[in-house]
Amino acid sequence: MQIIVVEDSSLVLANLIEILSSYPGLSVIGHARGEDEAYALILSSTPDVVLLDLELLRAAASSC
Repeated sequence: MQIIVVEDSSLVLANLIEILSSYPGLSVIGHARGEDEAYALILSSTPDVVLLDLELLRAAASSC
């Protein structure tokens, strides 16, 4: 299963990648730290799952 991780915290991102990569059959194919970067990455690849920090969406919505 191919996964993209979207998280703005460097520490959380690194830990998630390490944990997910330790499971057989799971492959982190990319990561992003913001919504624009995530959108471009998702469009340019074929992930099965996108693990998304929902706080990023809330922050983007509140800035509108």
